[in-house]
Amino acid sequence: MATNGIELATKLTRKMPNGFTKTLYSQNTKPPSIHASPNTYIGACSYKLVMLYMGSELRFLGEATTKCMNCGELSFKVSMYVYRAPIVGDVLLECGRCDSCGFGRSNVSVLNYGNPKTIRVRIESVNDLRAIVVKSATASLSIPELGIEVTPGPAAYGYITTVEGILERVLDVIPSDCMNDEECYKKVDKIKDAMDGREKFTLIIRDPSGGSTVIGEGLNIVVEEDATY
Repeated sequence: MATNGIELATKLTRKMPNGFTKTLYSQNTKPPSIHASPNTYIGACSYKLVMLYMGSELRFLGEATTKCMNCGELSFKVSMYVYRAPIVGDVLLECGRCDSCGFGRSNVSVLNYGNPKTIRVRIESVNDLRAIVVKSATASLSIPELGIEVTPGPAAYGYITTVEGILERVLDVIPSDCMNDEECYKKVDKIKDAMDGREKFTLIIRDPSGGSTVIGEGLNIVVEEDATY
C-alpha cells in the first residue's frame, strides 16, 4: 500500500555568522485531530463535532468522490460543510475518508478566499499570542526570529488554533534528546520565552490557496497577494 507522504515537517534552525542556516532539529510528523485546549490544533472533522456539540449551525454543501492519495482507489469521499465559527466567521469544512483503505483527511479554510497570499503578523504582547489562526492544508508557517519552519506535505491537515497554539505544537514534536544539544536547548528556551510574551517575533504564513487568515484585536498585520505561486 502506498504511503500518504509527509503530513507536516517542522524544523528549528539558526543563522550562522557566515550567513548560512544550520538545521538544529528536523521532524516529520502528523498533527493530532483534536486537543482539549483551545490553544492547540483542532482538526477540521473533529472541529465539526465540537461545533455540533456547542449547538452551532452547520450547513451541508454536498459530497464528492475522488481518487485516494493513499491507496489510489476511486473511493475517497469528501463531505463539505459551511459553519459560522465564533470570531472567525464563515468557514469551509471538508472531511474525507476512503472506503477502501480507511485513510482520512480534513481541511478547514475561510470561505471567502481567493488569490495566493502571504500574511505577516508581528507578535509583541501576550494578547497578540491569543490571535486566532486559520491555517489551510496548503499553507506553510515560519517564525524567523525563533528559527521555526513548518512545511505541509501532500496529506497535511487544515486547522484552527492560536499563535500560542502554533508554538505549543512545535514544542510538542521536539524530542527530549534535543535538550542534550546546547544550541537546540537554547532555541527551545527562546520559544518558551516567546510563549510567555518575553520574545517579540513575526509569524509568516504563505498560502498558495489563499485560505488562511489571522484574526485578533490591534494586530500589526500585513497581507500581500503573492504572484509567485
